[in-house]
Amino acid sequence: MLSPAETDLVRRDCSLPGLGTVLDPDAFIAALRRAAPAADPTAAQITYLRYKPQVYCRVAYRLELGETELDVDVRACRPEHLSQWREVEERPSPPGSLGPGRIVLEDCAVVLNVFPNDLKLPQLQHLTDPVKRQPLLRECLPDRPDL
Repeated sequence: MLSPAETDLVRRDCSLPGLGTVLDPDAFIAALRRAAPAADPTAAQITYLRYKPQVYCRVAYRLELGETELDVDVRACRPEHLSQWREVEERPSPPGSLGPGRIVLEDCAVVLNVFPNDLKLPQLQHLTDPVKRQPLLRECLPDRPDL
């Protein structure tokens, strides 16, 4: 549930329709359950937040999925910025504990990335692929052949 100050912020920044969703763990879980019903998240805790008024709000969440904890990157953006995320969503992404590696919530302009899906660190995906991981580690850590 949002505090009165957060509620006021959401009311004032209408350019980010998903702001209330990403700031409220309960609302976020409800939206996630609609988008990925098989995941069945039970709890969500905000671990990081960065807000740029009228541009985006990025929130890192730690989700509980039964006995498992999962870190996800969530971004509320302007609806007109969703087109770039739709293009990214069409690219292959490793599936995660939520099913797809990236989820776009069109109705509220929210994008969720599950580790190892990161737009700014696309090589991170190679660390989860055993075939690609070994050459990457050899290249990045030549003094550590044990890895």
